[in-house]
Amino acid sequence: MDLRGLKKEVGSLAKTKDSLQKFQENWVRTMKNTTNLHLPFLHELPLEKIKEINSQLATLRGPMKDIRQGIEIQEKMRLYCHYLIELKLAQIRDHQSKQNSIIANVLQDESLKLSTTISQVQKFHDSVNHLTKQYNKINKTITRSITLEEAQEFQNYPHQEHLGNLRGIAKKQKNLMKEISNNFAALIKTK
Repeated sequence: MDLRGLKKEVGSLAKTKDSLQKFQENWVRTMKNTTNLHLPFLHELPLEKIKEINSQLATLRGPMKDIRQGIEIQEKMRLYCHYLIELKLAQIRDHQSKQNSIIANVLQDESLKLSTTISQVQKFHDSVNHLTKQYNKINKTITRSITLEEAQEFQNYPHQEHLGNLRGIAKKQKNLMKEISNNFAALIKTK
């Protein structure tokens, strides 16, 4: 993929923050008297089911925090695209000091280190996968405990769509990060 296309793809990534927020608004929250008012049938579940669902939801705290960091990943990816273009221009103009500065930023700067971002992308992907597994497990617990009509109503909420958006973001981030690192490797080799 050329640098212009890569920059465009990174710029077109859906916003993690928006997808996560919409998912959380439409899906189940820790069950208390004042939560999940959009899903009234959940308040009629037996106490042991509520405790089971709450304990399953508790396992998502860490992954949800990691998913929120996806916002930072997207900003870094945009910055990497900018640096890729600047590095290419510096090579064309034969500005060695600028090339060295960009390479040092990308490979050694603590906040921008490419290897750290690759790890963050993998962690984001793993967290979205964990969320998906727990989502399916919790939904199964809920749908087994409510009537068929309530289950259909529950499944018609857009939470599944927003989870799909998060899964798409994770997959696309992983692919784009591979492209970014391959482009940096290619440009560094030609230096």
